[in-house]
Amino acid sequence: MTFLANVVCILLASVLLAVGFGSDPRWHAFQHTAATLASLIVLAFVLQFLTAYTEVLYGLANRLFVTVLVAWWLAISIKLHALARE
Repeated sequence: MTFLANVVCILLASVLLAVGFGSDPRWHAFQHTAATLASLIVLAFVLQFLTAYTEVLYGLANRLFVTVLVAWWLAISIKLHALARE
């Protein structure tokens, strides 16, 4: 149960942050990247959910979800680091 609650919160946070980046001038240029990554996170989750009953495909879908999620975290951390240096 906690896994599902955590994943739903991650999905909501990534989408809401991507939308919210448009209102801050420091993050505005990053909004397109954030929206693309958030869309990929949602797509990877849907793919993972649809393949839940097949062992091999589920494993691949899960790895895709985790990879895209880590890419999101990495992109956000790089942007935060760049903003901190300004």
